[in-house]
Amino acid sequence: MKHRDWRESAIPFALSIPTCTILYIGVLNRTFAVLDDYRMVSAVQGMRMFRIEGHASTELATGRLIPALFFDIVWYRVKEISDLSYIRWISLAIVLFTVLGLMAWFFRISKTSLGISRILVVAASLFMVSLPSIIATITWAQKVTQLLAFPLAISGGIVYAKEDLSWTWRIVGFALITSASFTYQQFGMLAVFPVALWALTPSTGLSAAAALTRIIEVSVVCFTSLLLNVAFVRIYAPDVLGGVGIGSAGNRLSALFGSYLPKSANLFVTKSATSLLITVSVLGALVCLAINFNRESARILLASLLSVGMSSLVTLGGARSEEHTSE
Repeated sequence: MKHRDWRESAIPFALSIPTCTILYIGVLNRTFAVLDDYRMVSAVQGMRMFRIEGHASTELATGRLIPALFFDIVWYRVKEISDLSYIRWISLAIVLFTVLGLMAWFFRISKTSLGISRILVVAASLFMVSLPSIIATITWAQKVTQLLAFPLAISGGIVYAKEDLSWTWRIVGFALITSASFTYQQFGMLAVFPVALWALTPSTGLSAAAALTRIIEVSVVCFTSLLLNVAFVRIYAPDVLGGVGIGSAGNRLSALFGSYLPKSANLFVTKSATSLLITVSVLGALVCLAINFNRESARILLASLLSVGMSSLVTLGGARSEEHTSE
């Protein structure tokens, strides 16, 4: 199959960037702080460049090597609460360009007509970056360096979604996914998403066995990268692992289905049983409509559910008991 030229994505990028800027400018330019952002502004005062100290040392101890290395470079300009606007614009840029890149790549490998492809890239991208979970993440300034795991994982997945995957590209993909796991552990599993999209897209012409093999391969790479991260933490800061994974199986499942998944799949900022019911109803209706117009949409849904499931496994493995959390 002949792929489209990347230059065809210029129009969706050109439309989406200013639109998202208008959407967020009123929020990101306001003076406010979220949760630990207050403490962070105080902690970075007098910070020395190119030194892993303070919060950067905490990032390193928890296995987040890349945030530790880039922390002072990103935060050196922050002197007061109003400076957090600068940090949030960086977060928006990371998320926006990753979403646009993923959307452009997906419609490039599909057989969607060019005009419809451009419309879908813009619409889907704007919808994704408008979700409450994305807004909450972008406005939480403390997470800015950890968000680098998002493009790293997606890029690694796109590398593994190649028809002719040589060992050289496998090494590149492994390096990207491992870097994502050493940035923010849960995001490393997102590499499964583009591979699943590619494997389940009819236009790629893969057999069921070949598609399953590639998904299993990238999943093994993701878990291997996480094991390397655990090994690093165990050697560098073994005390950090003291409270991880000590809850019972019942408590972990309860936290997954009672907190993690409901908060992740929610169209509202306030989380409640009612808001979750409305969210599930709306998403269910949209899925049914999409499948009714195009039955191949079910494949995208399956790929999404697979990716969410893989990320959830990381949450199960990293669960803490209520007793330890309260300490």
